[in-house]
Amino acid sequence: MKLVKAIIKPERFELVKKALEKNGFSGMTVTNVNGHGEQKGITLEYRGGRMNVDLLPKIQIDMVVKYDQVDLLVNTIAESCRTGRVGDGRIFVAPVEKVVRIRTGESLDELPIERMADTATYAISDLISPATEKEDYASLDISQPVTAQSKGV
Repeated sequence: MKLVKAIIKPERFELVKKALEKNGFSGMTVTNVNGHGEQKGITLEYRGGRMNVDLLPKIQIDMVVKYDQVDLLVNTIAESCRTGRVGDGRIFVAPVEKVVRIRTGESLDELPIERMADTATYAISDLISPATEKEDYASLDISQPVTAQSKGV
């Protein structure tokens, strides 16, 4: 299994998401991040003054996929984000040694093969109670780490 991490422009996210769904990818973790690469930020004019912004808003997408899905995933993200201008983003691919479902303790290699592609859904579902419906995921505040103490354990 591989971890594919993409850092993209926020305005390209919906396009990427639709392209991923079209190609059969569903589980992902999405994080708002700030950073810069070659462009080293931008200079904005505001109320007659100039302001340097060195950390630009970006979207980070993390997905864990099987080895044979990596090329399709990387190409889908790259084609959806490419404008030809500086700041389009980066894609990183790294090996994943082990994935464990927190709720049950089972490792990913023990899961049925058809459930392997949706690992991000399992990770987020372990943060919420079983009574929470899937539609409520978007309203969850997961910006703070969840600990045993914060869950009342």
